[in-house]
Amino acid sequence: MAVVAAIALGAGGGPARADGPAPGARPGEIAESVPPEMKGVELVEKLGAKIPLDLRFTDETGAPIRLGSLFGDGKPVLLTFNYSSCPMLCSVQLGGLVKSLNELTWSAGVEFRIVTIGLNPMEGHRRAMESKMRYLARYKRSTGDEGWRFLTGTEPSIRALAAAVGYGYRVHPTTGEFLHPAAITVLSPDGVVSSYVYGVEYPAAPLAVTLMAARKGQLVEATEKFLMACFHYDSPRGNAAIALRVMQIGGIAFVGAMLVVFGVARASRRQRSKVSTRS
Repeated sequence: MAVVAAIALGAGGGPARADGPAPGARPGEIAESVPPEMKGVELVEKLGAKIPLDLRFTDETGAPIRLGSLFGDGKPVLLTFNYSSCPMLCSVQLGGLVKSLNELTWSAGVEFRIVTIGLNPMEGHRRAMESKMRYLARYKRSTGDEGWRFLTGTEPSIRALAAAVGYGYRVHPTTGEFLHPAAITVLSPDGVVSSYVYGVEYPAAPLAVTLMAARKGQLVEATEKFLMACFHYDSPRGNAAIALRVMQIGGIAFVGAMLVVFGVARASRRQRSKVSTRS
């Protein structure tokens, strides 16, 4: 099954090492371990790096597009990596982004642009268009169609762009799922990495600040670096699976019982309030 993991990042933006303290760690500093499934799934910040604008992709209409055509007009760009058949994290991330976008005074297509790159090269432009329409239905701005582009491409093009911004991902050898972090790369109008925004929730005020900084070409290091990533977890079998199922059922039963208790308590308070009012 696909699950979401969250790990704290170091000052450079990379995850803690799974094989012990990182070289050069300060005395007393202990590196947090990461699960083996997370190997290669990381975000290594590359502030000031310029992305390869000559890369070629296909837009959601099926037309070829040069990446550089989406830059150079004074608009900063929010760059995301997602894919249509992602079992969990992508929809949560893009849903969180839409929520924040609706709270901004700026509009995609006017003051800034969003570019979503499909991680799975096997998903064509039709799937990209389906995803675009799904999120534009929730983004209530008339400029959204032009302002939010969903691109697909070849494996080399996707890898080259991801590497340029330090976005590490890999494909699960058994399921074919893409194991990837949840983060947005904020780019200047010239395609320079200005900052990163981590996680799946993006408060409107900080997001607006990062966009304004990117428009000015400023580099801003993220203050909160808590990386969420989607990776595959092999469900236990045999007795372990039975034990896990029992715990799940027990947890559901406990939550249900607590809801009943809270419901009874609330009803009791309402009844006492009515009696007090009549008195």
